[in-house]
Amino acid sequence: MSVSVRRECFQPLICFFLGMFVVVSGCSTSESKPFRVTQLAFTGDGKRLVVVRPLVSEDPHGVGGFAQVRSYATSAWKVDGDSGELMEAGLTLGATSSDSWLLAGVMGPRGGSGNPYRRPFFQRFSPKDFERKDMDATEILGRDHQTKMWFFEQLSLADKQPLLVIRMTLAGHRNPNPPFVFNLKTGKKMVELQEFPQRNHQPPPPYGENTVMHSLLEFVPNGSHIISFEPSQPYHILRHASDSGKLVNSLPIDSPAGAMCFSPNEKMLATLCWNGDVLIVAPDLSTIAHRLKVKGYQVFPRSIAFVGNDYLAVQSRGNKIEIFNTSDWSLAHTFQPESKVTCIAGSPAGSLLAIGFDEKNPCPGLVRVFDVKKGKIATELK
Repeated sequence: MSVSVRRECFQPLICFFLGMFVVVSGCSTSESKPFRVTQLAFTGDGKRLVVVRPLVSEDPHGVGGFAQVRSYATSAWKVDGDSGELMEAGLTLGATSSDSWLLAGVMGPRGGSGNPYRRPFFQRFSPKDFERKDMDATEILGRDHQTKMWFFEQLSLADKQPLLVIRMTLAGHRNPNPPFVFNLKTGKKMVELQEFPQRNHQPPPPYGENTVMHSLLEFVPNGSHIISFEPSQPYHILRHASDSGKLVNSLPIDSPAGAMCFSPNEKMLATLCWNGDVLIVAPDLSTIAHRLKVKGYQVFPRSIAFVGNDYLAVQSRGNKIEIFNTSDWSLAHTFQPESKVTCIAGSPAGSLLAIGFDEKNPCPGLVRVFDVKKGKIATELK
């Protein structure tokens, strides 16, 4: 899954959510500069929530910022692991099974820009003791890694195989190299994705030509195929075989896809498009089983999430979050946070929805966790 995400309506429940979002009590002030929540992920068993919060304070060495990665046990909502400060350059979080999760990034040297060497890294964390295991990933960049500025644009982990699919971008270039599959066990590249379209960077109206558009990569949970989207017209969702990199089939769509995710039971692929279409797609891309509609906007990854197999949470325009029942696709809950939502994540084994906020929240770095079945806040992580 990516370490990468966002009708029956009860007025009292909506008012309750609104009230809890608007009123923030008990917020302690910190002497450090504020930071936002950029990534959230539950482990496969739902027993832990992993949170990435880049620190806004400047690195005194002039080489980018830092990030804090924390793990919270969902049984008591206590911190059971803390990475300390990590270099934040291109940091990507991928949650795997309950055994571990993985960080990926490109590390620049301390000491200024005189030495252009940049080292890609993977770091695997164990939830039991939060032991960090660095993994060699220099083969990813090959000979270019000492002279050029690369970063991870997208990365997705297979849940049941030691495989990553990676999209790397060279700074200043609008057309990245094709995504490729990387074997974590052998530490080597396997295959590139074939017939991958070239990015043409023509955002749909009313967005200007400088509007940022992202690739999307999602492993089918069993690791057999990779689902992807590249912002290139005409728009298609693609399916590649992970062992050979061959393009198997594609599905045309009307608007750029901004976020996608699989349901825990692997039977549904949800895709949120810029025009507000929410497409419920068969995992083999054979058909669009259902269409929902929300208010469209410039969608970013981590804006859509399944909560178990029973609910789908979607972030729509105006910072609104809507939760749908997957049994009949009726609207179960809707609420409007006061502060900007940066990412959402659903527990694959329960009813919890985690929501991260930006640094303008009265409590910077705040994560609110909702129990969508009970219709109330389970906890706040500050």
